Amino acid sequence: MRVTEPRHYATDALLRDGGSIHIRAIRPDDKQRLLDLFERLSSRSVYFRFFQTKQRLTDAELRYFTELDFTRDVALVATLRVGQEEHIIGVGRSFRIQEHGQPTTRAEVAFTVADAHQGRGVGTLLLEHLAAMARRQGIDTFEAYVLGENNRMLEVFEASGFTVQRALDTTADPT
Repeated sequence: MRVTEPRHYATDALLRDGGSIHIRAIRPDDKQRLLDLFERLSSRSVYFRFFQTKQRLTDAELRYFTELDFTRDVALVATLRVGQEEHIIGVGRSFRIQEHGQPTTRAEVAFTVADAHQGRGVGTLLLEHLAAMARRQGIDTFEAYVLGENNRMLEVFEASGFTVQRALDTTADPT
């Protein structure tokens, strides 16, 4: 895969079942599309992503999730076109971890995939594309907070080909 400037990243990808998706950098004009995705998520998917129940995304959260610097924070969306409309079916984010005010070579990652598209490889593709972008930015380690019962996300990491280490952390504050 060819990695371009993160803010302008865009490519097409093939899913496990032969379907295709468009993967691109998230943009500020994605707020409504992101809100639409959130509203289509089951309460279980929301809980797996945010580790709590949530009824909606606030305006501040929508800005936080869509207005990124693409240096410390990077986000990609997987989209499908339905007629003239573009629908977000998945989001993958990475944000560089800082220690003592300095950037590290580690980044935290988080994913959300629409319930109707889980199990098709959307999360795996987002992880692969984020990893390629991260390597270009000097990041060599991804960390993720995943609930033990979130088997699908754990499978994505296990099948990624990356080295996976598990640890129990009861003090995590996922964003």
